[in-house]
Amino acid sequence: MDVKLAKKHINLYRDISGNSVKVPVYILGVGKNSAYIQGGIHGGEATYWIFHELLRELKDIKVKGKIYLVPISNPVSWQQKSYYYTAGKFSFTDGKDFNRNFPGKSNGTLSERVSAILFSHAIKSDLIIDLHTANTSKPYVIVTKQDLLEWGKATDLKYVLVHNFKDNENAPLTTSVTRKGKIGIAIECGSHDQYNHNNIRMCVEALLRILAKAGIVDYKGGVGTKIQYGSDTLKKYLAPKTGFVKYVTSLGHKYKKGDLLYKLYCSQDLDKVLNIRAEENGILLLKSRTHIVNEGDYVIEVIPKHTLKVLK
Repeated sequence: MDVKLAKKHINLYRDISGNSVKVPVYILGVGKNSAYIQGGIHGGEATYWIFHELLRELKDIKVKGKIYLVPISNPVSWQQKSYYYTAGKFSFTDGKDFNRNFPGKSNGTLSERVSAILFSHAIKSDLIIDLHTANTSKPYVIVTKQDLLEWGKATDLKYVLVHNFKDNENAPLTTSVTRKGKIGIAIECGSHDQYNHNNIRMCVEALLRILAKAGIVDYKGGVGTKIQYGSDTLKKYLAPKTGFVKYVTSLGHKYKKGDLLYKLYCSQDLDKVLNIRAEENGILLLKSRTHIVNEGDYVIEVIPKHTLKVLK
């Protein structure tokens, strides 16, 4: 299909030299129904390849509505580097999560002003999708209320989490647009700062399925999961001591209460190793990207089995 591609820029702020800092927006198609897809609110969350592959796919299928693609939405977070590592989840200025400033404030902090501008563009569409990456994980979906489970199901990704943020002022983009009556969906697209072809393809197909459900594209391809599960609970296991972690379970592993989840080699005693065992039956969904922890640090996140429901 010959889909017209347009490109414009959103002016976000001016840097110290007085130059305008802009982000590109790629626009495909025409029509009443529209979708806004954003990535890169957190620096280092490398979802750019997903946008690249999605654009290629959209050029070859029928686009019946309008699609806005914003691959790198927050340049502030991408400038935060320590040595070669991009540390862009929390603002170096105020310590806040960059995705907890929506709907933003036009007269607030720089992060709040950027959020306000992005929100003003996103809210014009009925379907808003925000792409992220997690620590070490496989792709999964987050919706903000039970009413949106059908949209999570449309992705055909295996796990759909319902996470309702209750702070009325500082919220993620998808929560803020949902409060305004729009459809907000977040996709955690796999591991942070990593290229994984399978995860990229999985997320591109998930996006095309959502766009098809919204009537914006014609798409019936891709192979999804056979069974989907929903849950409203993620449980964190924190390090009880300072030391070094040896992970012994893989992502997606179904464990039973009492199973070994990880080993912790305690730095206070060279001869001491703690075997951290499961407190419940469940699924291992996320792992930290480091093997080095202080006591109280996050190590893994799991979905307790009793909270899992098969989505029909």
